[in-house]
Amino acid sequence: MNRQVLVTYATKYGAAAAIAEKIGEILRQEGLYTDVLPVKRVIDLTPYTPSSWAARCM
Repeated sequence: MNRQVLVTYATKYGAAAAIAEKIGEILRQEGLYTDVLPVKRVIDLTPYTPSSWAARCM
């Protein structure tokens, strides 16, 4: 099963964005489908919450 990973960040001066991008890069190298977005751009979490995963978290 392919897992879509979301790395979000909020930053004032850009440092958090650079760190989030590095984390995303490492996750991609491990074969995960990864999006790196500022928190304000996240609208829908559906692609990141497969039903089987969500069921285990309840």
